[in-house]
Amino acid sequence: MDTALDNLNTGFKQKLLSGIIWRALNVMFAFIFNALFVRQMGAASSGIFFYLLNNLFFAVLFLSGGLESGISYYNARKEQSSSYFFSLSLAWSFTATALFFIIIHVISQEVLNIKGRYQFLTMYVFGSMLNGFLSAIYFTNHDSKAPNILAAFTNTLLILLLPDMPWINRSISFELYVNIYLCAVLFSPVILSALLLIKKVQFSVSFIKTASIKPLLLFSFHSFIIGLLFNLLKSSDYWLVKKWCTISDAGNYYQASKIMQLLLLLPAMASFSLYPLIVQSIQKNEKNNEQSATIERVLKLVGLYFFIALFLSVAVIITGYWIFPFLYGISFGNMYLVTLLLIPGLLFFAASYPLTTFFSGKKQNITTIIFLCIAIVVMLFCNIILTPRFFIYGAAISSSVANVIYFGLLFRKFLVQNNLPLNIKTFRGMYKINAILKSLISIK
Repeated sequence: MDTALDNLNTGFKQKLLSGIIWRALNVMFAFIFNALFVRQMGAASSGIFFYLLNNLFFAVLFLSGGLESGISYYNARKEQSSSYFFSLSLAWSFTATALFFIIIHVISQEVLNIKGRYQFLTMYVFGSMLNGFLSAIYFTNHDSKAPNILAAFTNTLLILLLPDMPWINRSISFELYVNIYLCAVLFSPVILSALLLIKKVQFSVSFIKTASIKPLLLFSFHSFIIGLLFNLLKSSDYWLVKKWCTISDAGNYYQASKIMQLLLLLPAMASFSLYPLIVQSIQKNEKNNEQSATIERVLKLVGLYFFIALFLSVAVIITGYWIFPFLYGISFGNMYLVTLLLIPGLLFFAASYPLTTFFSGKKQNITTIIFLCIAIVVMLFCNIILTPRFFIYGAAISSSVANVIYFGLLFRKFLVQNNLPLNIKTFRGMYKINAILKSLISIK
């Protein structure tokens, strides 16, 4: 029986494996930085820091407008040159950052609580945005090495400059370190730009005149809406936690959420690799009027993603009670229980990846958008009821409930659309994952 990975040629498999390895290197250094940072700073100070980064993340998300997705899609299709996308990236980054600079000057700095740090925030927004655009160019040119090595190198420098390191000995204050962190984001895009220029990539304003700019921006906008809703579902509860919980509890909640994001990394990387395969399977079987093969594959992938997340979650459940205080310090005593309450949502959120990919391949992104909106409303409603009473534990329960409902809506739509009954036979198809597992470990 053929599997969802049968159509991969050897070259693609090698590029995929290379991308995963370099991405894993980057993630490893990011995790080491995160663990050392929160251990040195404690729950309260690290909570303030990651709350600031969460706000900046959404600022960059809004200002980028999903352009990195548009660059990835159209550069992969080779409809324009790398010079075209490089020029567009620079122009967009400068324009959007100028808008950000104006906004934070119009709004009172006391309201934003940035204490005169606006120049560093501006550099961070510009660096993050341009890095996302340029990384999309590199990845779709099958070069995942440069962006990930530069990111790992930046994290290494930030680790070496941590205030409690013996060679620093608190000569760098928390406030100064935050400013260094915000500036360090510029390192990667500067080097990536220089490497592109060395490869004879040129800056030009010709992208303004081309007819391809309109479909690219439209595609980017659709991706922006989905990305925004996805991240609101994953991170919007941070604002409510800060409103109703102590700073120390908020720091515990942020780190528990980061553990969940780390556990989702493997399903996310697998989703990246399987996306073109599912889309190709849909296109091929639609031509032959044979949808059963695609449906069966999607069911298997739902089961596979669920069990990957379950396996990783069990490891956290068994070891987290001792590992978390060891890694992060005694101020993170509430982190373990919050993690346990977030795990049910993690399992079903991971299982939703193949369903989201299926609807995207069918050009039914509106389905994903509607269900994400419903899940976000549910999460906000549950937070309003539970978080003022149960604090970070109420927020964790609310997040899990929303993720379970999101998966339930997607799965029900999938069954109804494909005339599948909700019975044991259908669920049994989700557990037949041996063939996919064999194909996953046979990448050569």
